[in-house]
Amino acid sequence: LEQTADSCHAKAAVMASALAGPAVDVHPGQPDHVSGPAILSALTSKGFAVIAQDNGDDFTNGVLSDIKAIDAVERLQPPPRLVAEGLLGEKGAARTFDLSSPEVNPAEWEGSTIRFADRLISQIGELLEPLTPELGFTLAGRTPAVLLETADPSDDPPELTDAEASRWLSTFACAKLLVLHFLGPSWGTLELRVIGDEDDMEPYYVQTTPGMMVVLRADMLLHEHTSAQPSYVLSSFACGERLHWYKKPTGDDLHPAARAIDQWMVNRIMSLKRQADNEDETAMDPSSIPRSMQRIANRMFLKGERAAVLGTSSRISNASDIETLHHTLAYGMDFAVEVPYGRWDHAEHYHPDLEGYHYGKVYSRHCSYAPSLEMFDNKFFLISPAEASKMDVCERQILEVGYEGLARAGLKKKDLMNSDCGIYVGWMSELDVGSEDRGMGANRFSFCLGCKGPSLATDVDHASAMLAVKIAVNELGRAGNQGLAMGCSIIMNPRYWLVHCGAHLLSPAGRTCSFDTGASGFIRADTVASVYVRKLKEKANAEDVWDDSVGFDGVIVAASVKNQGRTASLRSVSGPCLQECFHEALQHAKVSPFDVDIVECHAAGDVMQDGVEVAAIMRAFRPIVQQANSDEPVTLGAAKSSLGNSWVASGMATVLKGLAAGLYGNTPPVVHLSQINPLIHSEVFGQAVNIPCECIDNGSQTSYTSMMAYGWGGTNAQILAWNRVDEQRVFLGGPYRLEKPIFWPGGGGMLTNDELPAKAYTIVGTWSSWTNPQAMEKEDEGVYGYTVTLGENCWEMFQIWLDGDPKRCLHPEEPKAPRLTKVLGPDPTPEGHTWLVEGRTESVPIEGSEAATALGDGTEVSASDKLALQEVGGVDRALIGARYRVRLYATGKYRTVDWERLTGRPEDEAQKAVVAEAAKVLPPSSYCISADWNGWGFEPMTETDTPGVYALDVHLIRLGGHFQIVRNRDLEQVFYPRSGGGLGSEPSSVCGPDDQDEGRSWYLNGRRRNTFRIEFSRVNENGLDVRRVSWTKTGDRDLSEEQKEAAKRTRFAALGSWDGGARLRELKWNGSFYYFFVELGSDGKEEFQLVQDFDWNKIFHPSKPEATMGMDYEVLGPSVGDWRSQGLNWTIGKEGYEKPGDIFEVKVFDKVGYVGSYVRKVEWSKVSSGRDMQEAEDEGLVLRRRRG
Repeated sequence: LEQTADSCHAKAAVMASALAGPAVDVHPGQPDHVSGPAILSALTSKGFAVIAQDNGDDFTNGVLSDIKAIDAVERLQPPPRLVAEGLLGEKGAARTFDLSSPEVNPAEWEGSTIRFADRLISQIGELLEPLTPELGFTLAGRTPAVLLETADPSDDPPELTDAEASRWLSTFACAKLLVLHFLGPSWGTLELRVIGDEDDMEPYYVQTTPGMMVVLRADMLLHEHTSAQPSYVLSSFACGERLHWYKKPTGDDLHPAARAIDQWMVNRIMSLKRQADNEDETAMDPSSIPRSMQRIANRMFLKGERAAVLGTSSRISNASDIETLHHTLAYGMDFAVEVPYGRWDHAEHYHPDLEGYHYGKVYSRHCSYAPSLEMFDNKFFLISPAEASKMDVCERQILEVGYEGLARAGLKKKDLMNSDCGIYVGWMSELDVGSEDRGMGANRFSFCLGCKGPSLATDVDHASAMLAVKIAVNELGRAGNQGLAMGCSIIMNPRYWLVHCGAHLLSPAGRTCSFDTGASGFIRADTVASVYVRKLKEKANAEDVWDDSVGFDGVIVAASVKNQGRTASLRSVSGPCLQECFHEALQHAKVSPFDVDIVECHAAGDVMQDGVEVAAIMRAFRPIVQQANSDEPVTLGAAKSSLGNSWVASGMATVLKGLAAGLYGNTPPVVHLSQINPLIHSEVFGQAVNIPCECIDNGSQTSYTSMMAYGWGGTNAQILAWNRVDEQRVFLGGPYRLEKPIFWPGGGGMLTNDELPAKAYTIVGTWSSWTNPQAMEKEDEGVYGYTVTLGENCWEMFQIWLDGDPKRCLHPEEPKAPRLTKVLGPDPTPEGHTWLVEGRTESVPIEGSEAATALGDGTEVSASDKLALQEVGGVDRALIGARYRVRLYATGKYRTVDWERLTGRPEDEAQKAVVAEAAKVLPPSSYCISADWNGWGFEPMTETDTPGVYALDVHLIRLGGHFQIVRNRDLEQVFYPRSGGGLGSEPSSVCGPDDQDEGRSWYLNGRRRNTFRIEFSRVNENGLDVRRVSWTKTGDRDLSEEQKEAAKRTRFAALGSWDGGARLRELKWNGSFYYFFVELGSDGKEEFQLVQDFDWNKIFHPSKPEATMGMDYEVLGPSVGDWRSQGLNWTIGKEGYEKPGDIFEVKVFDKVGYVGSYVRKVEWSKVSSGRDMQEAEDEGLVLRRRRG
């Protein structure tokens, strides 16, 4: 009941705040480097940002005067209802006016106040464009501004038109941001709701005032605007794309406004396609509906044959399936090789003379062949070895490859026996043995597998295999419900080469250079391939029934085979006849020629015929009378350029390549293309055609592919296939996710009692060394605050603990999180997850100057250099002593942390005196040296007589002298050099304090007995932090007996999970054993290994992973620091009694080794609660995880 009452109070507070006025995120006069990140933070946290503008009365009067002029000529008109709902609701968009509409003269409004308001929207876009990648998307541009009138909606809004539906669907679907400029004259209320608010998020209300601007996430929030009196809003969407690879939103994933228009378009398209069924394709003419809608319609609803290709197989060079074939083609592989000895000794037949055919020689020596064709499983097909040995190799391959295609479709021998499956084969034998009956290839297949459908062979030269596909598709539903089309051509005899060389058909260069000016013919190729087809839909009670569960490699929607009749010659290709073939397929499929994305050409490497074929394709698929759109180019492919010419089976290779292009969403390149064929004129292959020299994306997940083959006898065959990208083969992105705001000020849901404090929210941070948590003050319902004074680091980190309990910690989901981030918890103290108030600035050289030093580094900076520097920093940049108000907002189940700078803005001269006084009373800091001579523990420095200067005298007992400076014994506050600080290095720029010190330290370059004095200067100069490190050699001094003993003793250091092994800490010797302390982290477990003499190639570890006290293991080492020692750690926290926060003392016992001493035994015990650990803490012997 108390929580319900609190929820009601919170809702009332939300409404009250809306009525009192908007919470402004960006105030007038803020510079771009401040306002940009402020808008970004608000968009990241709550999904919208409120921007206050101080435009004055002249602006308001001027814009209202412009609106009055617009209304006077009746340009403000009611929009369709579905469009209004996607803008600002039916009331918020009662009437609209598009500033980019055709009837608007651009010069008419130039210099007007409303154009000025439009430019303000553009400035917001320019400000956010480089920042939006942090929101997970990039902006591609903004839509033209639309003027909206907030008033009572029209009782009879106009109907949505096709053009409007197409425009607004694309806008609402890709919109990422919406910028609203409220022009007045009345105040209003902007209601915001989260899309898909299944978590019962309450709406949030923003009071709108004249001149105010709101930027909101259009892909996250629903928005409606109301006002008591008519008011006006200028709006513009910013469209873009997600950075992370997600699937494009469709259906229920769309924005509700886009989803409603999408459903309207689906219904509209269905009615248009039904009309096209009853009439002809002119019902879908672009003059009657937008081309974009026509394109969608023809991809959504298939007409024509609709024969599904359910299985394919191949023996094409080394490609035994469609996947391998596509991938090799996509990489531009060239399959041409010299004729292998497995076929014949081609050296006996080859001579480079182009006229060598007169004396029995051929001038071509290259081909593309498939290996291992002699392999045959005769038992599977119940064929005796004697019969198999007499069979033509083509017949054997037809059996194997044909059955593979059926098997890939999920069929087995028992499914084929007595079935109505038709067998259609285009093949030609080159052997002298075997049957001369061409139909035997198909007939033997039907006999061996018991298929009772039609069984026939085709022979129309290059068009044979494609004719087989055409017959198989046409016979579906007539002679049978399924069919297998095959093509087979195997190079087995050189005599055909002699005929081809006599006709100068083969390429002397040994390559098929399709579309190239240097094309000189083709090379021969092996191809055995099959395609299994079945009806995609069946009739049931006069209705079409689709089987959506069936996966397919493509859908053949039309097939056309025509003979040219009498033309110039029997073997010449006729452009007009090719166009007739294309047009017949398009009419049968009821699609526009502009819907065809890819054309797999015959392209046999003849300059004249390639030019005629491309010209026919362009006239058929991108006719000039239609004024081809450059945004819809047709892509030309040529399988023969990679695979060679497989003669009667070449059509089947073309079909497989075309189907694969649709399955994988990209088109392989045309290889060997160096200079375009001169007969392919520039006006033909310009912006409307692509001849790819590399694999290119199809630009859509669905596509139409036309595949072409023509024979020497004048037979032209063409197949038109529809396909979609197969998500099982191609990763299209992760599931689309609707984003939610991190913190929703409208609230929703409730926190459980375990998530609420019993007394107070408390805050703790670096200002108090993570001790003494302080209660936060309740400022308002669900708002708790605390004032933090910025210390000398110019940054502070903090967490929020419930009732001061570190095991009930509220924290961000990332280390050093900025303001307005998600709040997680309460959890046991999560190491590394804190908020960071970053007040530091950095001085960078002004462009053209030679100054190049960082603010606060240790080098001297001349006055002239200081003038050449400029300060840069974030929105929180401030001086030492600045005060920040940290606030926790808790509304329902949503929480976030924010802060604002109260004092200490560097540009504010009036506050510098107040800030300086606050800096004087800051708690004093202590500084320690952490170095190799003290085992990277803490050795305190003492303050000298000079304020802000600390010193330490060092007596080296070994070579070396690497060191860093640590503030308040906190390894998250380390000072280190900007450079690496290697051997012989001098004092350099001082970086820090932070934890980015890995691998960087100063080096004394000292020897045994040397003494040094290290000084560290840190002063506050006008609120800026200036540091310097220096050292001097002060002499030599003999070592004491204790120092000599320590120098002789083997050193052991621990590395462990508390810091990811980033820092070694030397163990302390007490005369009997080495020891150190470990505090268990939030997971109640820590692991470690030991290192001898700080040498990473001398590691000691247990022989078993996660070794504990009660486990039987051996101590191994010294081992090389490689993969062999990884995972072999001592583990504290696996015996059941340990818990987070427990401190354990680890003892290491040694023994004499070959070099120094070795680890003999490791044991540990829990430290009692009454033991004084202050000395160990001061020396840095207690190893624990960091908070920041």
